[in-house]
Amino acid sequence: MFVHKTVSNSNKMSTENKRRKRKRLTTLRTSSYIHHEYANTSATHPSPVLTSHLPRIWQFVARHVFKTTIIATSIAFSVLHKDVTSFLLSVTAFAIHRLLYSSVPP
Repeated sequence: MFVHKTVSNSNKMSTENKRRKRKRLTTLRTSSYIHHEYANTSATHPSPVLTSHLPRIWQFVARHVFKTTIIATSIAFSVLHKDVTSFLLSVTAFAIHRLLYSSVPP
């Protein structure tokens, strides 16, 4: 039988508060990580889940190959259909993509 019941209860509360605080911090870290991982995703990015197991340089390469493939497919499609406006837009998009990402380090 506990003589100091209040001490026992305060220790229990302290432990419970520590557990809650630890859980809250873990949740914040997890949500921050998820936000960071998915904040920059778009239609032209492969899913981070698909490339997350790769080293950073290969993630960089995968993103650029993915974007370049989309733009190259668009150019090929517009050439096959002899659509001059679409061709010019595709070439412009490709040029802008190359200019923007040629100076960005991985």
